[in-house]
Amino acid sequence: MKKTLIAAALLAASMAANAQDSNWRFFAGLGYAGGGEKLFSGTIVTIGTSKVTPYDIQAGTGFQQRIGAEYRLGERFTVQGSIGHSASEAMGINGSADFTTIPVELMGFVEAGYGFRLGAGVRQSSAELRGTGVSANFPLNGTYTGNTGAVVEIQYLFKNGNAQSGISPTQFGLSVRSVTETFTHTLGQLHGDHYEVGVVLYF
Repeated sequence: MKKTLIAAALLAASMAANAQDSNWRFFAGLGYAGGGEKLFSGTIVTIGTSKVTPYDIQAGTGFQQRIGAEYRLGERFTVQGSIGHSASEAMGINGSADFTTIPVELMGFVEAGYGFRLGAGVRQSSAELRGTGVSANFPLNGTYTGNTGAVVEIQYLFKNGNAQSGISPTQFGLSVRSVTETFTHTLGQLHGDHYEVGVVLYF
């Protein structure tokens, strides 16, 4: 219910901003990333079957989600802030393991023409590894503190190469990202560097 209310509020605010030809607009991103240091690997028994499946838990691998807002500084330049969620997880009848990351990002973008946007910025993440069953007492379980990482992103927006609100209020696009970050745990450091391919929606 809470998530539904937040989504409704964001949509209403976005519609109002676009109606007023505002320099503000909202965006959402969804992608899949690969990379990061391996925390551990093992096998699980797939739910509903007797099949034994191997798995890896990596700090930068899994589905990536983020929502945020963007402000246009000029004809070609924008800044945006976002909060995200990503997870590398495995679940079976004999246990589960879940490495969850919550990143906050601040980025700047420049319109490169022909629908392309180039962006770079900083990222601050917090993470946690949780386990149940056979993974419940794994030594690396617990909270991870992220350093200040870096993000580089290339976007291609369909419909209109200029992302200015009012010219094309709603835009869909593709993105490729590279993230560099490190996490600290009581047992040492963990590298979370990864690449991501995904989609973005500006509204």
